[in-house]
Formats: sequence, structure tokens, C-alpha cells
Amino acid sequence: MRFPLALTAKIAAHIVKHKIRKTPKFAMVLQLEPLHTCNLTCTGCGRIREYSTSLKDMMSLEDCLASSIECDAPMVSICGGEPLIYPKIEELVAGILEQGRIVYICTNGMFMRKKMRDYLAAIYSPEIEPKVARLVSENLLSEKDAETIRNPKDAAAAKAKVVISPTKWMYWNVHIDGLEYTHDLIVEREGVFKECVDAIKMAKILGYQIATNTTVYKETDAKEIEQMFEYFSAL
Repeated sequence: MRFPLALTAKIAAHIVKHKIRKTPKFAMVLQLEPLHTCNLTCTGCGRIREYSTSLKDMMSLEDCLASSIECDAPMVSICGGEPLIYPKIEELVAGILEQGRIVYICTNGMFMRKKMRDYLAAIYSPEIEPKVARLVSENLLSEKDAETIRNPKDAAAAKAKVVISPTKWMYWNVHIDGLEYTHDLIVEREGVFKECVDAIKMAKILGYQIATNTTVYKETDAKEIEQMFEYFSAL
């Protein structure tokens, strides 16, 4: 993948630092799993079998942030399980960004739009209204959700809530295993592909960085993967 210049510079600085120190081995990416719980039961996911006895286990926010500091990798990939289920995911992302690291949130996409609605409610002002109106017009927000963003029941709480905001240092990394029929078959739920597409469209309108992540099986049709990349690149 091609990184923006700022990310490339951060990674290069990390490498140079360790070369100067003559560190024999050092991490480039920390794969952080704050929990193993997931809302899907994907056909090819080994986590369901590997973590059958620890699906309810969860790291504390403090342990997660301490692990990031101890590893000292320039990039942290937050995965799981489904990381957006983690109760302190907003605080975790904020804490890792405060450490000066690049963050990837590896998600199946099902909760992305909810997290972005929280973001819109936290920052809503008349200047944001054109984006809210556009999201409604493109059926990425319902009228009910838009009204909740404009007039939350507890405005003070909405404004004070820690949210996942767009930044050049953070990526939504959305798992897509094929086009609609194939992807929904693999994740064992209809409508997941469409939700991923809508979440990506919404994220791009709001200025988030997006990456995708694909598992290739021995049965995978390489031509379909090529078509899938073309489709998402067009977004």
C-alpha cells in the first residue's frame, strides 16, 4: 500500500532511530486485540475456534495503552474480534494517537456508521449541516438519525463524548472478501457488503482515511478480487 508522505516520514524516522541505536530487531506494527468477541461468525475465521475459551476476555484500556508503549511500533493495528464492540474503543484510539502512532481499526464495517454518527453529533454546528444533508440525500443517514445529530436528547453529553474523528494518522481498515454475494456468503449474513459500502461512502464524505483487508482462500476467484478492487477504488 502507498502511504501518504507524513506516514512514510514517521515510519522512516522509526527505522532510522533503531538503525542508529543498532537495535537488532524492532517492531514495525503492533497487532492489538483488546477483545475476541465479534458480532459475525465468518466461515474462514479461525478466531472462533482458537478463542473459544476466551471470547469474553477483554484487556483494560490501561493495559492496551501500556502494550502500545512497550512495543513502541509506529503503527498499531487494532483488531480482535470486532474492535468497535470494545467499550473504550474511542478512548483507545485517542490514547494511541496521543502517543504519536498511526492507527488502523480493522473492522467488519457493521458499526462504522454508528461511530461516525457519534462524531457528527459531537461536532455538529451550522457549518456541518451541508454534509449531514448530503448524507441524508445519498441515503447514508436516515432522517431520524440526522435529526438526532442536530438535536440530541442530551446535547452536553453528545458534545463531551470522546469520538473517533477523521485524521491523517488513522484508517478505517474494512474487511471485504469479495463482491456482494461472495462476501455475504463468507460472513454468513445478508446485507453486510452493502453496509460496508455505505460506511465507506460516508467515511469518505466526512474525510476519513480508508483501507480494505481481504482474505484470499484457495477457492477465491482471482478475477472477482480484481473486480472488487476496481469497485472500491472507484469509491
